[in-house]
Amino acid sequence: MPILKQMISDAKNMVVLSGAGLSTESGIPDFRSPGGIWETFKIVRFHSFMAFEKDRMEDWRWQFYMEDQLENIEPNIGHRVITDWVKTGKCSKVITQNIDGLHQKAGVIKDAIIEIHGSARHANCTGCGLRHEMDECKKSGLSNSTNRLFIFTFCGLSKRTLSLLTESPTFPEC
Repeated sequence: MPILKQMISDAKNMVVLSGAGLSTESGIPDFRSPGGIWETFKIVRFHSFMAFEKDRMEDWRWQFYMEDQLENIEPNIGHRVITDWVKTGKCSKVITQNIDGLHQKAGVIKDAIIEIHGSARHANCTGCGLRHEMDECKKSGLSNSTNRLFIFTFCGLSKRTLSLLTESPTFPEC
């Protein structure tokens, strides 16, 4: 560890890559491990989300589950240290595989973060790209009594924000 500490101390411009291990320290389960998210929910690909209501329902079910899980989760010491590096100029970018928004909650500015798997904190209209906070989607999109997707009042379907190259939609002008 002393070598790593010295390397960080000497660094002029770092880039941080973070993954599930950082957020599990805050109490968020990972996706692939035994007992992880994908043992409870199926993976819904973008094309299936767009084509089938049952897949949209499954996708929203896990999105709302994640929103509930993230409500009381706080950034941990790792998030705070990374935030300090960004604020002091030691780190120019944080590339994260995590969708939990804990880097932002810890204070990392939006322009310093690349979320390669998107964010569980908001969704975008697939028609125009308009951003909707997840709690807004939850209030208007799913009825607990019927478990059916309401029709959203924007111009297209709304989908959790993605950044994966294989699934990122392009948004036409409305």
